[in-house]
Amino acid sequence: MRIKLPCLLLLGCLSGCGASFPTLPADVKEISIDGVAFAAPADGPWGVSLHNAYAINLGKDGKNSDESTIIDAFDFRAPALEPGKDLVATTREQEEADTSAPRFVMKLHDVQAVTIGKATCARSHMVAEDHAPQVPSHAGKMMILEVLSLNCPHPDHPDLVAFNVGYSERYYPGDEDPDFMQKAMALMDSVRVIGWVDGHKKDAP
Repeated sequence: MRIKLPCLLLLGCLSGCGASFPTLPADVKEISIDGVAFAAPADGPWGVSLHNAYAINLGKDGKNSDESTIIDAFDFRAPALEPGKDLVATTREQEEADTSAPRFVMKLHDVQAVTIGKATCARSHMVAEDHAPQVPSHAGKMMILEVLSLNCPHPDHPDLVAFNVGYSERYYPGDEDPDFMQKAMALMDSVRVIGWVDGHKKDAP
């Protein structure tokens, strides 16, 4: 199974997360894509850089435009697990491959099996030093990437489709949010599986 890290790692916020994109309306209470839904964040404003049936990316700046917080979710193809490897082991292996040296130095990586409705998932908490961050200032200084994410094969079609929900922050050393885990776990606790039927959402029984 190919596990994907949140868009914070892959794309970042190249010109400020909230400034260049439409803003998530304040009255939105829940966000969904095919297969999964979760509570909309209340501590806005959040810029919406992408939203379609299969993916959403929300972002906002931190203390400066280099630092950012990302909430994202996306569907992806989930081939069968390799023989002898469970979802937790596969998630850990793929995330380590995606954050390999010399750019990244892993400082913490905890992956656990969790259940979300009928879905068996891997929840990952990762903290890594990023020694080549792609940021607006091009400062060339090391930053910290912290990610809490869920990877879940969809229970309707576990060998075909999976979804990822992630809460991520990128910051300079000393600028970490002491409430990171509280905010990230609140998002994870709100996640619910919705049905995947021929690409259309239907509430799971």
